[in-house]
Amino acid sequence: PKNVFDFYERERDDRSYWYGLSIKAADYEHGSTRTTAFDNNFFNILFKKNFWTGLNWAINFVNKLVNNYAEKYDGGLPTYDINFIEDNKKKSYLGLPEMWLVTTEEYRMPTVISDLIYCLKVELRSVIKNDAVVNKETAKFANNVSKLIYEKSNNIALLTIIADIGLEFRHKLPGYALDLVTNIDIVRIDLHRLV
Repeated sequence: PKNVFDFYERERDDRSYWYGLSIKAADYEHGSTRTTAFDNNFFNILFKKNFWTGLNWAINFVNKLVNNYAEKYDGGLPTYDINFIEDNKKKSYLGLPEMWLVTTEEYRMPTVISDLIYCLKVELRSVIKNDAVVNKETAKFANNVSKLIYEKSNNIALLTIIADIGLEFRHKLPGYALDLVTNIDIVRIDLHRLV
């Protein structure tokens, strides 16, 4: 006999399910009438109004979602080791190649996650480009952001922000994403992203 409440169950093939998101995540992706990631977007407003609170919240939120995915993924998610040369430390980050493409290709992760990371990257880019920090200490600000992401993140999706900013502002922030090249797999995935 069919359960009368089956229509409440989540599709196991739905990416939102794998990340532990509610059915509202699918509504966010498919039911939205906005044309860009910025139109009436909570994330965009959060990062503009309170960047550090938004950054910490975003890191914690994405970490939780990636952990959910890892628990459901057969054998767990692969890890990518980054060697921090200056600090003589190593840290592992969870991920799949499609997570590395989150800010450059649509539908690599659920849209709510993609928009969150994209809005964070765009706000950081704007602050750096416009030197919109106290005393014009843009490099210090950008380095504090990357340090926080490196320290608190558990996944490669958030590291894409560092890669994108490092590439775009290679003259203004030399060596910003240099630690990422200590992992050859990330380098290979990044080459695909830029082709």
